Amino acid sequence: MKLLRDLLGSRNATLDWVRDPARPLVLDLDTNSLSGVPLGGPFESLEFLGPATKSKHSQLWEFSSIGVAAEDEDGRIGSLFVVPLPDENFNLEPFTGDIVVNGRPASISRISRVEDVIQTFGEPASRDEDSDETVLFYEVEGRVEREIELTPDSRVKTVALHWYG
Repeated sequence: MKLLRDLLGSRNATLDWVRDPARPLVLDLDTNSLSGVPLGGPFESLEFLGPATKSKHSQLWEFSSIGVAAEDEDGRIGSLFVVPLPDENFNLEPFTGDIVVNGRPASISRISRVEDVIQTFGEPASRDEDSDETVLFYEVEGRVEREIELTPDSRVKTVALHWYG
């Protein structure tokens, strides 16, 4: 099957990737990594997540059953997204792992106010609000930006990390 895909020029290099259920899913906001794989690292380092499907967004790959999406930026992990709640921008189940901030798992499911988000993640550099969502932007050391997207009732729906290499 792999040989046939190679000959026909399949563009989904993740089809042969195998999910490693023994490897815990952890989005670590202290190290800007997913299960030890750093943002900006080789895209193929995400092989432990298993096969992905190409998103409607150009270079975005969705690991649907575990609530993760990653952007392949010239072979590097340009962005990571985890979706604790359904989000119309992604075809993902809710994130099945932990989100770590300040060395501890964040209790995302308990957050129901913007103030709770700020208490958990810190004061944002900026904020964008409309009737559909609130987005909190965080400038992180180096070349990383973090976005926390909230529903109108202030529940966390997406956590995104963007690498500017």
